[in-house]
Amino acid sequence: MSFKNFYSFKFLCMALLFLMATGVDAQNIFWTGGGDGTSWEDPNNWDLQVVPTDQDYVEIGGGTAFISSEVSVKNLIVKGSASLTITHLGQLSFPTNSTIDMMAVEGNASVVNAGELSVIGLSDERGIRVSGSGSFSNGGMISIAQSEIEGIFLEGSASLMNSTNATISILSSGSDGIDIENQASFTNHGYLSAVNLDTEGIDMDDQASCTNYGTMYFELIDDNDAVDMDDASTVFNNYGTITIVDIIDAGEGIEVDDGIFTNHSSGMITMMNVTGDALRVQDDGTFYNNGFISIEANPDSDSDEAMEIECNGFFSNSGTLNITNNGSTSAIQVECSGTFINEDCGEVNIFTNSIIDIEDSEGTFTNNGVINTAFTGINSNEGTFTNNGQINAPVSFTTAPNAVVEGPDLPYPWYGSNIGNAGSGNDFSFVRCEEDFVISSGANNLSPQNSDNVAFATVPLCGNGGIQARIKDVVGGYAGLMIRESSAPGAKMFAVYSNLTNLLRSEIRTVDNGNRNSNSFYASFPKWLRLVRQGNYIKAFYRNSNGGGWIQFHQAYIEMDYCVEMGL
Repeated sequence: MSFKNFYSFKFLCMALLFLMATGVDAQNIFWTGGGDGTSWEDPNNWDLQVVPTDQDYVEIGGGTAFISSEVSVKNLIVKGSASLTITHLGQLSFPTNSTIDMMAVEGNASVVNAGELSVIGLSDERGIRVSGSGSFSNGGMISIAQSEIEGIFLEGSASLMNSTNATISILSSGSDGIDIENQASFTNHGYLSAVNLDTEGIDMDDQASCTNYGTMYFELIDDNDAVDMDDASTVFNNYGTITIVDIIDAGEGIEVDDGIFTNHSSGMITMMNVTGDALRVQDDGTFYNNGFISIEANPDSDSDEAMEIECNGFFSNSGTLNITNNGSTSAIQVECSGTFINEDCGEVNIFTNSIIDIEDSEGTFTNNGVINTAFTGINSNEGTFTNNGQINAPVSFTTAPNAVVEGPDLPYPWYGSNIGNAGSGNDFSFVRCEEDFVISSGANNLSPQNSDNVAFATVPLCGNGGIQARIKDVVGGYAGLMIRESSAPGAKMFAVYSNLTNLLRSEIRTVDNGNRNSNSFYASFPKWLRLVRQGNYIKAFYRNSNGGGWIQFHQAYIEMDYCVEMGL
């Protein structure tokens, strides 16, 4: 090598080093759309005539931009009425550290991601912020890691939509995974993962709303909640799947301070290893469970309750609620003026030796459905525990110091009436969810007789009207419908009975204390019966299927009072 060539090479290296050194200086680069008007990769679309790099602060204040390759920036603001689309071929990353929000969507701006968006640089602020009436639609994959505060922050009337098959992954946030404030909304049809967070997985304030049709997964949240609703106007609707795992240092799984959380019939919520209350409803919070909830509380003895309903908190269960607790804390605790209602079709299963605890005189617990509990001791009840449904326990279900208040056998205005001699006894019950009446009788109702011996579930009928019912099952006798003037054994009456064979039986008494007349009729599988009162005429009908036509098979003229008794 000649000296001349050596010095030329040295000079070239120095020039390259100089260019590299000047290249690391951050620049503010603005979108102009002066090139082809849409392509991020066209340098003529930027004010400095260069495509931004991972050292640049970038702003798109208007127009429409598309990313169709791998690009990186330090920060990005999309504002005004601008729109940015990351196509299915595009990848936008924020790999370098920053002291401000990595990506901001402001005003009426919109962002659509059909490719990949990656925030992996350490931010002193947020990973993604959407404010004003800005919108963000994700149809691809978003990865956010190491933000100092919120991973995603939504405020104003901003919206974030995660579409079907799309993914949002938030890892190691110093604050909330997603913070939703004001009238902002988050809708998830895809998959959301929030792992290793210092505060909430999803934090909702003011009039924020969140709707989940897809899957949400929360894990390793320290001393705070996977889902936290703080204000009365917040709304959370779950139609999909929510899994909450390893909430440490006494953090809650779901906390409804205010607002309304509804787990719809298709919704499934599973919480495991939660050291605080797995489900906590407090202040004026309301929780409706119409779907499935499974709580497997932390096995440590120092964990909190599986469920806690605090002052003015309201929990309604029309679905299935499974609780596996550690036995040293409450399965369900109702404090102050809290209310827990297990509705007609609700089922509560307590699989471990854990109590139901009503701590205050104003607390109420009402069971209209089914409770299955493994608890063998005495449940704590300082308030009111009312049972209108069914409770199954290894031993007799008891509460103290206040006993369980057993509701009526039949729902108002129905009541059970013993007509005549009940023999070995009559029983009446009502299965609320199926709306089934179950009637058993020890009476012997011989025919002909001038008095009746029947078990009668009845409601008043004044004037014209009628009753119809499906006979689901008959064992050892007959079941049917009756209209009678009173509960006196010899009262005027019209009854029709079935034992689910091909015969129908009618019984009629036209004068007080007279013998009743009995008749049999052939009918093809008469599952449904109907009695109709029109003036002094009573007409009997049957049908053999849910959608079949009614067939009249008998009628009688009976003068009765204006108000009579009608029932099963």
